[in-house]
Amino acid sequence: MRALQPVGGMLTRRAVFGLFSGLLTICLGCGGDEEDVVTTTDPTLPECDGIVSVSTFMQEHTHGICVPAAALASPPELGVTLASTLTNGHAHDIALAPAQLAALARGDTVTVSSTTVEGHSHAFMMRARPLP
Repeated sequence: MRALQPVGGMLTRRAVFGLFSGLLTICLGCGGDEEDVVTTTDPTLPECDGIVSVSTFMQEHTHGICVPAAALASPPELGVTLASTLTNGHAHDIALAPAQLAALARGDTVTVSSTTVEGHSHAFMMRARPLP
């Protein structure tokens, strides 16, 4: 069977699968009733005490990112800039403003775009259970 080709901005099956794989990882991390901040296990990330997010699938790969619990509990005045995991020899940065960190702490969903590296960027969608 022939792979779908992007037509007028539409995604290929592989890109859609990558996107849903990333969303599934995020949703799996949003369950659980015992913790104030969601912790998931992703083998590409070091231990993360906050939110783990997997990027959209672009140019045959994804990246992971960790939003530390401390940034959610007490958002820095200038926000935070976080580096993604290294994939295919490169990483991306995302910036989260204080209002976005506060929204995450409330349990809202926040989507941010990464920096552009090697001609592409990724989107990261994240959500945590509200902090008390």
